[in-house]
Amino acid sequence: MFYTNKTLFALFCFKFLIYIIAMAKSLFILLFSFCVLFSKAKENSYVSPDYSLIKKLTKDKNSEYYYPLLFSRYQKMDTTLKANDYKMLYYGYFFQSNYIEQGSSAYYNDSIRQIMHKDQLTQTEWKKLIYLVKNYMQTAPFDLQKVKLLFVAYHNINDEYNASLYRTRLEMLIKTILATGDGKTEKSAFHVLQVGDEYAIVSILGFDFTGEEVTTEN
Repeated sequence: MFYTNKTLFALFCFKFLIYIIAMAKSLFILLFSFCVLFSKAKENSYVSPDYSLIKKLTKDKNSEYYYPLLFSRYQKMDTTLKANDYKMLYYGYFFQSNYIEQGSSAYYNDSIRQIMHKDQLTQTEWKKLIYLVKNYMQTAPFDLQKVKLLFVAYHNINDEYNASLYRTRLEMLIKTILATGDGKTEKSAFHVLQVGDEYAIVSILGFDFTGEEVTTEN
């Protein structure tokens, strides 16, 4: 069977359109899920994290929330982790000796930015991006933007199993943060490990950040 140049171009356009629709559908579902989480958080009362209790439980070797064991489950993509587990993981990380407010690897972060500045990525570039993001997250395991990036990257290489795992992780982390405030005032501000996470939530939910950063100590 032979194809003219016009036919080949039409086939290319059709396949590209199918790809765009599939990608848009996936991201729409993700955005819709986050909006539902945000709506539920607004309906329910929020509670500030009890940092003293979190510190105590995550350092107690006899506790189910002992951090090394809990974090090991997180790294293994354990799908049985519950909401309270994620709360202990996210806010308990603050009390770990290796806690760094921002990821420490400038090399990986710069390399990630270089790839993301391109208009369209190849399969090889998406796979390289996954490698770079995972290495960066060795020092920033709860960076929301990077978790979101892994979801998108796996989706683009048609690895829906891993895409689903990172989508769930992202939803659970966002749910954890949304449960701590509404972001309207200093007293009801979201509790985050790093300012970038607050920007990430605002961005993912489709809003513009117009507020002022307020850093508090606990």
